Amino acid sequence: MKGYPLFDRAISLVYVLMFVGFGCSLSASVPADSLSRKIESSLTISGYAKYLQSTLLVGGGFAGVPDALLDQFLGNSIHDHLIHTRLNAVLRIGSVSMNWGWRVRTFYGDQPRLYRLIGEDYGREIDRYANDQADMSDLFLNRKGWVIHAVFDRSFLEWRGKRDEIRFGRQRINWGKASLWNPNDLFNAYSFIDFDYEERPGADALRWTHTLGDFSSFEVAVRAVDSLRGSTLAGLYKGYVKGVNYQVLAAYHQDDLALGGGWEADLGMWGWKGEGTVFVPLSDGSRSTVASISTDLTRTWESGLIVGGGYLLNTSASSQASLFADLNERVDARNLYPYRHSLFGQIGYPVTPLFNTNLAVVYSPGEENTLFISPVLAYSLASNWDLDLTGQIVAQDNGRSYNSPLQAFFLRLRRSL
Repeated sequence: MKGYPLFDRAISLVYVLMFVGFGCSLSASVPADSLSRKIESSLTISGYAKYLQSTLLVGGGFAGVPDALLDQFLGNSIHDHLIHTRLNAVLRIGSVSMNWGWRVRTFYGDQPRLYRLIGEDYGREIDRYANDQADMSDLFLNRKGWVIHAVFDRSFLEWRGKRDEIRFGRQRINWGKASLWNPNDLFNAYSFIDFDYEERPGADALRWTHTLGDFSSFEVAVRAVDSLRGSTLAGLYKGYVKGVNYQVLAAYHQDDLALGGGWEADLGMWGWKGEGTVFVPLSDGSRSTVASISTDLTRTWESGLIVGGGYLLNTSASSQASLFADLNERVDARNLYPYRHSLFGQIGYPVTPLFNTNLAVVYSPGEENTLFISPVLAYSLASNWDLDLTGQIVAQDNGRSYNSPLQAFFLRLRRSL
């Protein structure tokens, strides 16, 4: 990926200095009595290892793949295996910290082979969405049925003062308030369907946060890509009034003027969240103004029972939209879900302290009246060991009845380090 040479070099220099500093911190020490004030330092390392086995039962029209091709090579099921490891490291020296997150995934199964059958490259597709401006990924292996991919999805330098915080590098800039869809998440929007990526994508950006008081602050962040029209420069103000946490934002976002805000409030036993952003084109007359608005209500009982529901308005949705595109593409704050109107409901209950259940349903009225159904069973096997089974079922109205072109089931074992 090519971009601004100066921006690329600056990011690369910071990463080199971070690693040099990391190495030096392990081998060098300074006597405490030689300093007028002791500088505290610490190194924190964490991570996990996961194994994910997936089974997709597919019907006609799955992701545009011809039925004859599926029948000939795969039948009606697709089986894949993923070994996902992650290592996080934070080195703190006084008010400065260096942060890394390294993600390594090994894929094996039918999808890499299926991509080759339709003339696509599964490994290159994975790598295409792994980076932002700087290229910090490696495709170690990309052969028939096998892909090994690694990426630094976090690598930033942070300075913290009394009221200020500055970050530079690949980081998560989370401006979202709502539970499922986040129109305020201009820098690294994500799809809730990708449940195996808890950390969410990072953006190569410079971010400054200034605290004004106990409940108020403002942030300024800038992200550069390969052209000025594709960049994002945004400001966010957070405040509090009469029991409501709120925020307002204004941004130049990829040749749009973006104006939005969000809120979070307690309504008795219910928690109410919401946010919205309007995107107004600045130069391209062929594009229209887009609005993305999300809101949800959630209640939790003492027993652990959780009930919630919400709504998304997406005026950028196309009449030809398909949920299959959202399963594979990186989403944007303008287009968080492929349908104009979407309603979701959720219920979760801990059967025992070690066994949790959850069911989420998203309904999108329209020509196909699409349903997305996701049940989850999660069990804690032992300290640092977790096992869960997740389903993702798509159902659509063909005019006579509902049919399901996709039923996906994921069995995941996780070991936290």
